Amino acid sequence: MEEYKILAQSQDREIAANSVGQIAALQNKMGHHEEAEQSYRRSIAMDPSNAQMRMNLAVILADQQQQQQQEERRGGRRRRLKREAESEAEAEIDLRGAASRQGFICSL
Repeated sequence: MEEYKILAQSQDREIAANSVGQIAALQNKMGHHEEAEQSYRRSIAMDPSNAQMRMNLAVILADQQQQQQQEERRGGRRRRLKREAESEAEAEIDLRGAASRQGFICSL
């Protein structure tokens, strides 16, 4: 990565932009997705005509969106399971109360 950082300082905008793009690819591979996104954006700003960098950025953004949607779905499932558990607990309390009013001993 150090070599790409040196090349990223090149006076040749194309070389610099490609080097920043290579840094972004390495960041993405290491799991640093937000840093990779910023590096791709920087590469595109340096060379707006570089279609490959635009495509790579689009892939990262799509992956981030998909991950966010999966997290939201998991959170929705958790909320639903919590509501179901609370409903069951309330039903158990109601059942105990009804049994108690009827004089039954309830050990749920």
